[in-house]
Amino acid sequence: MALTDTQRGDGVDDFLTQVREKASQLSSNTEAETVTNVVLEVLADAVSVEQMAELLKSVPDLLTPSGKSVAGNPDQIDVQHFLKRVQDESEFTDEGLAEPHARAVLSTVAEWVPGDQLDDTLAQLPKSLRDLFTVNP
Repeated sequence: MALTDTQRGDGVDDFLTQVREKASQLSSNTEAETVTNVVLEVLADAVSVEQMAELLKSVPDLLTPSGKSVAGNPDQIDVQHFLKRVQDESEFTDEGLAEPHARAVLSTVAEWVPGDQLDDTLAQLPKSLRDLFTVNP
């Protein structure tokens, strides 16, 4: 039997519901999950592998972007490139929705991750990307 949005455990439903509440354009937790994984995959290319692994320890296990699998230098991407990738890689993110979707996911991540881990992640990002971790800059 397939799990429905309300049958998921381990905090997954709570996390995805928070994303949906912040990105009202998403109509289901399935859409929120897809967008979340895309945003996390793009983020995985912007921080170190080690930092992404630490960050993912604080979000539900379901949310597992592919990202990089070997250690290396994170890509230096600006906010426009980040948002363009989110738009291009998500079937639910049309033009104009990349920023609210990225903000919804990253601000939810910020609420779930311990402060020191969040600070370590933010330290690896340019200011324009750090701003996406807040709902309203």
